Amino acid sequence: MSELTDQAPDIVHFLDDLRASGRTNMFGAGPYLREEFGLTQQESHAVLSAWMKSDRSLPVSERAPLIATALTQS
Repeated sequence: MSELTDQAPDIVHFLDDLRASGRTNMFGAGPYLREEFGLTQQESHAVLSAWMKSDRSLPVSERAPLIATALTQS
């Protein structure tokens, strides 16, 4: 699991970029996360929920720990 939590900043960047691209409504971002990072469905839902609850005005370095926590709790 630590490998995934190490990827938390990359996951935040990925989700920010996906949102900016407009490729999908963010409620449908789970399959993108699973494909890109090899997450399970449960992990992708936890990560996406944490990302959606995060304050996107904060830098990635402050949001990544929320993603890491979601991964360890899923």
